[in-house]
Amino acid sequence: MLIALCMGLNAQEGVGIGQWRTHMPYQQVIDVETFGSKVFAATSYELFSYDRDDNSLAVLNKINSLSDIGISTIRYNASQHVLMVAYTNANIDLIDADGHVFNMSDIKDKTILGNKTINAIAHAVDAKDERTGQHSERVSKYSTMIAQRMGLPEKDVENLRRTALLHDIGKIGIPDSILNKPGRLTSEEYEVMKSHVTRGAKILQDFNIIEHVVDGTLFHHERYDGKGYPNGLRGEEIPLFGRIIGVADAFDAMTANRIYRRQLDFDFVLSELHKGRGTQFDPEIVDVLLELINEQQIDIAELYKSEIKEAEEKKAAEEKKAEEKKAEEKKAEETTQKEQAPAVTGAAAAAAAQGTGGADMAGTKTETAGQGLSRESTA
Repeated sequence: MLIALCMGLNAQEGVGIGQWRTHMPYQQVIDVETFGSKVFAATSYELFSYDRDDNSLAVLNKINSLSDIGISTIRYNASQHVLMVAYTNANIDLIDADGHVFNMSDIKDKTILGNKTINAIAHAVDAKDERTGQHSERVSKYSTMIAQRMGLPEKDVENLRRTALLHDIGKIGIPDSILNKPGRLTSEEYEVMKSHVTRGAKILQDFNIIEHVVDGTLFHHERYDGKGYPNGLRGEEIPLFGRIIGVADAFDAMTANRIYRRQLDFDFVLSELHKGRGTQFDPEIVDVLLELINEQQIDIAELYKSEIKEAEEKKAAEEKKAEEKKAEEKKAEETTQKEQAPAVTGAAAAAAAQGTGGADMAGTKTETAGQGLSRESTA
């Protein structure tokens, strides 16, 4: 933890260490992100940046501790060099490599929310949800392909692509203990998990540069039969972006490895799509997805080629490591056995040697006697 790292610098005159000591007795680090020499740490009310190369500490963001708002989590996207800070009120700050802070509620229709920024947010959200890497990117790709096949205008396709990248942004406010729980969620935990759609809609409610962005975020868990959430909308009451992303999201959920189960057999996935046609999913959208699959426009084996290779390499490395560990344990056991074997004293060794010699002499005498009898019998 960063606390231990900084506390270990007591003997050094690092910039900002005194300031760190001033804050830390009263606050506990709730999240840490590391990139190269940089370590980002968040307490409930402050965000710190510590550079291990020059031993400097800086406060990037500070919140009034008397307010009801606090920091929920932080995520750093290395490829885009953007740090995302999520707050308990579902707001988000983006901090770029130069330390500039952009608040999501203030960005609205400004050009700062370009494709790189959207990708950074999507990757940061996916990073929070273990073993669902690139989920938002795949959902965006499936959604785009469906929209194109349905003949949507190019502008709508682009808005849908960007909306799908942000469809799970509300998960940034879901506790990791719930988001990454291996087993089944309790009813209370499930209610918290479901809130990610309303949290996401709240974060994106003022964005004007992506049309219908709230539709995709808020309604992608509605069901065609009206049994979904959050509003229980039915059929075409569900906005089109929500219906398309809902199908793409469910498809990726079934075909990707998740924290709570392994990737499902593809035949089973296809049967689930057929089963959900007209109940969970818009039948027209399911038919389009199935067409894309049948035409191999969507090739799961190809999409997961790198991940499968990575998993195989990881498995081989783990097996090799296990074999090496087993060999080391065997060697250690043999060494221990040798060390624990009873030492033979000099006297005991001499007695053993003498006993062996006497036995040999006795054997020689017996053999000689036998030879004598044999000669006599022959005579």
